[in-house]
Amino acid sequence: MADVISKMTRARQIFEPFLLHRAGYFLFTAHRDPTEANCDLNYELYIRPESPSCRYKDQIADILFKPHRNSWCDKMCRHGIYRKRLIKDIRANLFMAYIAHNWPSLKILWVVRNPVDVVESQVAMRKVGYPFDWNIGHIKSQPELLHDWLSPFLPEMEAAKSLPERLCHKWCIENFIPFKQGVASRPNVLLVRYDNLVAGPQQWEPIMRFLGCGGYDAGILGRETAKPSKVSRKVVLGPGSRQERKHLCPEDMDYIERTVRLYGLDGLLSTA
Repeated sequence: MADVISKMTRARQIFEPFLLHRAGYFLFTAHRDPTEANCDLNYELYIRPESPSCRYKDQIADILFKPHRNSWCDKMCRHGIYRKRLIKDIRANLFMAYIAHNWPSLKILWVVRNPVDVVESQVAMRKVGYPFDWNIGHIKSQPELLHDWLSPFLPEMEAAKSLPERLCHKWCIENFIPFKQGVASRPNVLLVRYDNLVAGPQQWEPIMRFLGCGGYDAGILGRETAKPSKVSRKVVLGPGSRQERKHLCPEDMDYIERTVRLYGLDGLLSTA
């Protein structure tokens, strides 16, 4: 989706800049140790939307608005001169409300995909070397996150053992919190159901209007949507499909469905 939008809007794509260094700063706001090796790629920071003294505010502003040039952020960007930027990130959901509140002119596309498909994809990617996982220690190390939202789910989180179970909780947390915070109702946020985009080019019209593009180039859209993501699986089953899956067994799928309902997100199980 980021590839498609960056081509259609002629925007420079900045790839996943919100990597948190183990020392406690966003990697690309510091000149020291400028590699991802000392970052936990699965850590997701929580910030309350109206936090008055957030120590990360200046760092986030740097990432959102200042130039970035490094091998990680530029890996999806072709050489050229750009007047717009598109930041694609998978680690900002737990402070998406904070960004939307503090920078109301910034346009945010919140992309939600069916949890079964997400877990299936991440398990498959883990098997070929991508480090997808979830660690309950990341939750316990953030007292405000537990206090505000997640303490009722602590027993279920602690009981999660297998990789699909852990990734299921990861998906639930990433979506439960912004939904409960009402992020989708903010005027500078558009909620996009990833699974709907396969229905046809008309599904892209609201996105282009929201971004102020007035429409889309059918030729670019056709070419770009036909390309598989560079960082994802190439075989995609239908949303919520119960077809045989290579990386999830029926017990895994039952666990995902039960857990998603526990978080009250069952409306996202079968987007179409």
